[in-house]
Amino acid sequence: MTIFEKQYLEATKGMSEFEVASYNKKITHQQQRNSLISTLHAAMFSEAYDFMSDSNVDAKDRKKGICPMNDEYIEKVNAKRTKLGVSELGKNGNEIDNSSMQYCSQITENLSHEEIQQLIESNNG
Repeated sequence: MTIFEKQYLEATKGMSEFEVASYNKKITHQQQRNSLISTLHAAMFSEAYDFMSDSNVDAKDRKKGICPMNDEYIEKVNAKRTKLGVSELGKNGNEIDNSSMQYCSQITENLSHEEIQQLIESNNG
């Protein structure tokens, strides 16, 4: 049994079938919302995922604190991030905290799934 299964069993312990169904619906809704927020984050802050395209040399440089991205790109990205009120990238070009994910979560707080999807599409343009 996985840790998630154990947590689920503990959370639903003593619930009626109706309560479990309601709980499952709530979890599914939150998982969908989290997925949309992550997709929005990738659209708005694609620089946070640049490390995924690193060559072996780039990955080694990042571990040493050396950013493999060009300076003009870093300046542009950090200007955008500062304007939005999130932390700039670290010296190695990676995010230093989760402020950009929190930003995405905050701006979608009162939006429907459809409105979040529209926001994602407008940032992918």
